[in-house]
Amino acid sequence: MDRDGNDSLHGTDQNDIGQSALGEFRELTLYLEGGLCPQNEQFDILKWWKDNALTYPTLARLARDILAIPGSAVSAESAFDETDERVSLFNRKLSPEIVEALICTQDWIKSSETGDENGGS
Repeated sequence: MDRDGNDSLHGTDQNDIGQSALGEFRELTLYLEGGLCPQNEQFDILKWWKDNALTYPTLARLARDILAIPGSAVSAESAFDETDERVSLFNRKLSPEIVEALICTQDWIKSSETGDENGGS
């Protein structure tokens, strides 16, 4: 880094990075201090983020990325069926990551019901 605060390897100004982080912190604070949105059937979260993208640009990009993740076509009840549940999960052509998440979630639910703090399985 040179004496002007410029990173000679990347040509970035450390002050710009600090200002960017401060702006994102302010954005998050503004969002968290805002009022709650109505939670009814007419509320469209995707439209809300699109309409508020100028106010919350970083959060809107993050929300768009997260909300774009497709949900599973498997209902929670059938995913956690007691009979051969783990084999059933693999046979539904779910990705290994989703299967692992479902199995972990099931173990956490079972352990919280039985009071076993170390997990299940």
